Amino acid sequence: MLSRRALLEAVGSGAGIALLAACTPNTPGAAPTSAPAQTPVSAGAAPAVQSKPGGSVKLGVTAELPNLESHQMSPSTFNVVYQVHDRLVEYDANRQPVGQLAESWDFSPDRRQVTFKLRQGVKFHSGREFTSADIPPNVKHAADPKTGIGNLSVMSQWITDIQTPDKYTAVLVTDQPRPSLFDYLQFLNITDPETLQGPDAGTKLVGTGPYTFVEWVQGDHVTLRKNANYWKSGTPSLDEQEFRIFSDPQAMVVQLEASAIDGVIAAPLRDLARLKDDPNYHYFPNQAAGTYTLIVANTTQPPLDKKEVRQAVNYALDRKRIADNVYLGLYGPPKALPWTPQNPAYDAAKNAAYGYDLDKAKSLLQQAGVSNAQFDMIMPAGSAEYASVAQIIQADLATLGIQVGLKPLETAAFNQAGLSKQGFGLIQDGSLFAQLLPSAITVLSSFYQPSAPKTGLVSDQYTQLVNSLSVELDPAKQKALYDQLNDFLIDQSHIMPLVATIGSVLARANLNGVGWMSYEGIDMRGASLS
Repeated sequence: MLSRRALLEAVGSGAGIALLAACTPNTPGAAPTSAPAQTPVSAGAAPAVQSKPGGSVKLGVTAELPNLESHQMSPSTFNVVYQVHDRLVEYDANRQPVGQLAESWDFSPDRRQVTFKLRQGVKFHSGREFTSADIPPNVKHAADPKTGIGNLSVMSQWITDIQTPDKYTAVLVTDQPRPSLFDYLQFLNITDPETLQGPDAGTKLVGTGPYTFVEWVQGDHVTLRKNANYWKSGTPSLDEQEFRIFSDPQAMVVQLEASAIDGVIAAPLRDLARLKDDPNYHYFPNQAAGTYTLIVANTTQPPLDKKEVRQAVNYALDRKRIADNVYLGLYGPPKALPWTPQNPAYDAAKNAAYGYDLDKAKSLLQQAGVSNAQFDMIMPAGSAEYASVAQIIQADLATLGIQVGLKPLETAAFNQAGLSKQGFGLIQDGSLFAQLLPSAITVLSSFYQPSAPKTGLVSDQYTQLVNSLSVELDPAKQKALYDQLNDFLIDQSHIMPLVATIGSVLARANLNGVGWMSYEGIDMRGASLS
């Protein structure tokens, strides 16, 4: 299974039934011109069952929180910190925006302004009322590149002005029409500015969300408690969540089977395969997950500076064997492009562009004039699955005369090596955000940014594509740009997805209704005990 550590690296490397008949976007992936109030819907929630209100659940996790930063983007943060907060809007399972702190919204004709009508009577956990005046400090905080790891900085800087004509109206003004604006808003937690700017910054979390922050004991647990004054009546059902932090994933599963904890996030794959269909457990997969494993080429190092060599490597990736034998078929079929099937950039034919073909790979190496090569592949340390994938790739490339050294690295060294582009030819890693529009992934993921901080591939053609995608709203023109982007990624082969990875919760059978949010965190608003 893709390790939690690997996913944390991926953030630095690279984020139901439709309810909105009245909110159908005017363009694929863009926000609707206007929207009435709606009830948020979680992606991947289990069917409702007979349950009782209240109760406390203990969930096992293997990833420690990086900090108590409300605008940090990491899987552990998505699962814990984001539950303390609301956002202006969120996506349902069909990627349609639904109101959360915003009850409705309208775009200006030039699509550079969006006016939000805010929900009235919402209070922060401190008791102070949420108003439009709380939005500018949150955008400003997220725009600071020192916040978290700076993921939201560039997108926050799209917003050139925020007008607050009254307590319950906020107008966001952007530099240009931004089709990914609502992608950005999925991650913009609305936190209490008084906490952000006060002495409790970094030690407390104060939002308006369904759960309140109680405590974080590093290396041991995080506790969240029901927000008894949540704006949505009857939500949440549970009284308390405790996230117990395990350094050993196997020990975490042992605790689950001993009924010492109620569920685990990201169970080891073999345990997941063993228990997911057991009637004593409930399995809650994130069917709309945008996470995946991939191989990245360092195009600054010969012979990977030659496109034909990268293509040869791409043909030598036995994705089906990796999907079936390493990931046990739990994550679905192989993929040569990052996008989820729900993404408007998804193309089934192009997604299968690179089948396993060693003869084709040999032909491309001959074409490039390369008969023997040697380089290293770096990867996050600590993942048995990564090690197995690396050994498969190493063996197949050896048949082509390419000798690959395998170098698992700890977090700091792995990040530093990737950014330096020194001492390696390939990176094996995990990435996020394939559920978002391409115009968002080219900002949030350093694999896809035009400045090429991880791949080294700088291309005028690609930069032009990214710039066009970032502002294009016309559906037909968007589709043409997505086709061009996919063709570029397939041709250049500097980024080689392998297989999707799906977040999951494995729980005892009395825990029901666990869902998944569009930003890839668990949704416990509808969770209950029976």
